[in-house]
Amino acid sequence: MLSSFYKFPLNTSDIVSKKEADRCDLSASISNFIRLIMTSQFGECAFDDSFGSIIWEMDFDNLTSNQKLKNIITNSLLTSIAGKETRIKDLDISVLIIEDEFEHLYDQFRVKKRLEISLRAVIRATNEPFSFYDKFYIAPLSY
Repeated sequence: MLSSFYKFPLNTSDIVSKKEADRCDLSASISNFIRLIMTSQFGECAFDDSFGSIIWEMDFDNLTSNQKLKNIITNSLLTSIAGKETRIKDLDISVLIIEDEFEHLYDQFRVKKRLEISLRAVIRATNEPFSFYDKFYIAPLSY
Protein backbone atom coordinates (compact mmCIF):
# COMPACT_ATOMS: atom_id res chain seq x y z
CA MET A 1 0.00 0.00 0.00
CA LEU A 2 1.16 3.52 -0.75
CA SER A 3 2.38 5.37 2.31
CA SER A 4 2.83 8.79 0.74
CA PHE A 5 0.66 10.83 -1.57
CA TYR A 6 1.13 13.92 -3.69
CA LYS A 7 0.61 17.21 -1.89
CA PHE A 8 -2.16 19.47 -3.13
CA PRO A 9 -1.95 21.79 -4.97
CA LEU A 10 0.40 19.89 -7.21
CA ASN A 11 3.44 21.89 -8.30
CA THR A 12 3.58 20.93 -11.97
CA SER A 13 6.79 22.87 -12.60
CA ASP A 14 8.63 20.34 -10.39
CA ILE A 15 7.28 17.47 -12.44
CA VAL A 16 8.12 19.10 -15.76
CA SER A 17 11.66 19.82 -14.57
CA LYS A 18 11.93 16.16 -13.41
CA LYS A 19 12.13 17.05 -9.72
CA GLU A 20 10.38 14.99 -7.08
CA ALA A 21 6.91 16.38 -6.30
CA ASP A 22 6.02 17.26 -2.69
CA ARG A 23 4.37 14.45 -0.75
CA CYS A 24 1.98 14.18 2.20
CA ASP A 25 0.58 11.44 4.43
CA LEU A 26 -2.73 9.59 4.04
CA SER A 27 -4.69 11.87 6.36
CA ALA A 28 -3.57 15.04 4.55
CA SER A 29 -4.35 13.43 1.19
CA ILE A 30 -7.87 12.58 2.32
CA SER A 31 -8.35 16.14 3.64
CA ASN A 32 -7.16 17.63 0.35
CA PHE A 33 -9.51 15.42 -1.65
CA ILE A 34 -12.49 16.30 0.58
CA ARG A 35 -11.70 20.01 0.19
CA LEU A 36 -11.57 19.52 -3.59
CA ILE A 37 -14.97 17.82 -3.57
CA MET A 38 -16.48 20.60 -1.43
CA THR A 39 -15.22 23.42 -3.65
CA SER A 40 -15.96 21.80 -7.02
CA GLN A 41 -19.16 22.39 -8.92
CA PHE A 42 -21.14 19.47 -10.35
CA GLY A 43 -20.22 19.09 -14.02
CA GLU A 44 -16.88 20.88 -13.63
CA CYS A 45 -14.92 17.63 -13.89
CA ALA A 46 -14.96 16.57 -17.55
CA PHE A 47 -14.82 12.82 -16.88
CA ASP A 48 -17.31 12.71 -13.96
CA ASP A 49 -20.36 15.01 -13.84
CA SER A 50 -21.22 13.76 -10.34
CA PHE A 51 -17.93 15.01 -8.83
CA GLY A 52 -18.40 18.03 -6.55
CA SER A 53 -21.04 19.38 -4.21
CA ILE A 54 -24.13 21.54 -4.35
CA ILE A 55 -22.43 24.44 -2.54
CA TRP A 56 -21.78 26.28 -5.82
CA GLU A 57 -25.45 26.05 -6.79
CA MET A 58 -26.47 27.50 -3.42
CA ASP A 59 -23.86 30.25 -3.54
CA PHE A 60 -26.21 33.18 -4.19
CA ASP A 61 -29.40 31.68 -2.77
CA ASN A 62 -30.68 34.27 -0.33
CA LEU A 63 -34.27 32.99 -0.25
CA THR A 64 -33.74 29.56 1.31
CA SER A 65 -33.71 29.48 5.10
CA ASN A 66 -30.42 28.68 6.80
CA GLN A 67 -31.84 25.44 8.23
CA LYS A 68 -33.00 24.20 4.82
CA LEU A 69 -29.72 25.30 3.24
CA LYS A 70 -27.81 23.43 5.96
CA ASN A 71 -29.78 20.23 5.25
CA ILE A 72 -29.27 20.51 1.47
CA ILE A 73 -25.51 21.06 1.82
CA THR A 74 -25.11 18.31 4.44
CA ASN A 75 -26.93 15.75 2.28
CA SER A 76 -24.95 16.74 -0.82
CA LEU A 77 -21.63 16.46 1.01
CA LEU A 78 -22.56 13.12 2.56
CA THR A 79 -23.48 11.69 -0.84
CA SER A 80 -20.48 13.12 -2.69
CA ILE A 81 -17.81 12.36 -0.10
CA ALA A 82 -19.11 8.86 0.70
CA GLY A 83 -19.25 8.08 -3.02
CA LYS A 84 -15.90 9.55 -4.06
CA GLU A 85 -13.58 9.24 -1.07
CA THR A 86 -13.38 5.48 -0.67
CA ARG A 87 -10.49 5.57 1.83
CA ILE A 88 -12.85 6.44 4.71
CA LYS A 89 -15.94 4.85 6.27
CA ASP A 90 -18.51 5.65 8.99
CA LEU A 91 -18.85 9.22 7.73
CA ASP A 92 -20.53 11.87 9.89
CA ILE A 93 -20.80 15.47 8.69
CA SER A 94 -21.89 18.58 10.55
CA VAL A 95 -22.55 21.87 8.75
CA LEU A 96 -22.98 25.16 10.57
CA ILE A 97 -24.11 28.33 8.78
CA ILE A 98 -23.23 31.64 10.38
CA GLU A 99 -24.06 35.06 8.99
CA ASP A 100 -21.16 37.47 9.39
CA GLU A 101 -21.47 41.20 8.95
CA PHE A 102 -18.65 43.16 7.32
CA GLU A 103 -18.20 46.88 7.13
CA HIS A 104 -18.21 47.96 3.50
CA LEU A 105 -17.79 51.35 1.88
CA TYR A 106 -19.11 54.48 3.58
CA ASP A 107 -20.43 52.81 6.74
CA GLN A 108 -22.50 50.30 4.79
CA PHE A 109 -22.57 46.73 5.98
CA ARG A 110 -22.48 43.53 3.98
CA VAL A 111 -23.64 40.13 5.22
CA LYS A 112 -21.95 36.93 4.09
CA LYS A 113 -22.75 33.36 5.04
CA ARG A 114 -19.91 31.36 6.54
CA LEU A 115 -20.00 27.58 6.27
CA GLU A 116 -18.22 25.63 8.99
CA ILE A 117 -17.93 21.98 8.04
CA SER A 118 -16.82 19.28 10.45
CA LEU A 119 -16.37 15.71 9.39
CA ARG A 120 -15.59 12.57 11.32
CA ALA A 121 -14.86 9.16 9.83
CA VAL A 122 -12.59 6.13 10.10
CA ILE A 123 -9.67 5.49 7.74
CA ARG A 124 -10.32 2.08 6.18
CA ALA A 125 -6.68 1.02 5.78
CA THR A 126 -5.65 1.69 9.38
CA ASN A 127 -8.96 1.80 11.26
CA GLU A 128 -7.82 5.11 12.78
CA PRO A 129 -10.23 7.96 13.48
CA PHE A 130 -10.15 10.78 10.95
CA SER A 131 -11.40 14.31 11.45
CA PHE A 132 -11.63 17.27 9.11
CA TYR A 133 -12.66 20.87 9.63
CA ASP A 134 -12.90 23.69 7.14
CA LYS A 135 -14.71 26.98 6.86
CA PHE A 136 -15.33 29.34 4.00
CA TYR A 137 -17.74 32.02 2.91
CA ILE A 138 -20.40 31.63 0.28
CA ALA A 139 -22.13 34.37 -1.70
CA PRO A 140 -19.66 34.56 -3.36
CA LEU A 141 -17.53 31.52 -2.45
CA SER A 142 -14.21 32.57 -0.87
CA TYR A 143 -11.66 31.40 1.71
